Amino acid sequence: MRGKGIDILLHALKQISEDLKLVICGSGVQEAEFKALATELGVDGKVDWVGKVPKEELDAYYRRAICLVMPSRVPETFGLTGLEAMSYGTAVIASNVGGIPQWLDDDKNGLLVPSNDYNKLAEAMNKLIKDPKLATAMGKAGLKDFEDKFKPEFHVVRLYKLFEQLMR
Repeated sequence: MRGKGIDILLHALKQISEDLKLVICGSGVQEAEFKALATELGVDGKVDWVGKVPKEELDAYYRRAICLVMPSRVPETFGLTGLEAMSYGTAVIASNVGGIPQWLDDDKNGLLVPSNDYNKLAEAMNKLIKDPKLATAMGKAGLKDFEDKFKPEFHVVRLYKLFEQLMR
């Protein structure tokens, strides 16, 4: 979980004055360490650790969220969780690492932030929290991008056309 930047997210949460709940789906070997950090930072009351969520229940979390936050430290090869959020019309805030900039168009369908910078992450979170219309607009743009570029059917059609060309 450390590579996912949960500690960075908790530090950023300390700078959020709004009354909100950060929901962390999933778990890992460092969960107890992060829970202790949340307590140390005084944000434990703002965090809901839900653990592993069955796929069929994830849509409810995406639909309720202002945004999905991916504060990754490591270069995500692509960051499928962000695309999944976009498929629900949820804006995304993510670290500018790995393949994420291939699908996250900064200030269009979400916000890119430097990795390991909890101040910039907090700024991005505050921006969407304080401007729900912007978060909604980014979510809609993300959904359109997902439907236009990333639906599985889109890739299957492209692969099929490529195979046809190669067969000729």
